[in-house]
Amino acid sequence: MDYVAPMVGEIDIHTERRLMEQLEEREINANREYLEAFGKDEGKQAYC
Repeated sequence: MDYVAPMVGEIDIHTERRLMEQLEEREINANREYLEAFGKDEGKQAYC
């Protein structure tokens, strides 16, 4: 929350937790969309 804290005087722990959950959710959705766009099988080939 270092990037939000300078914009507000004080951020409460519940708001911080909610923001972090939303950020994680967006990251998961972005990863899911990436896999759908480029295919799940291509990612497996990179490890072979």
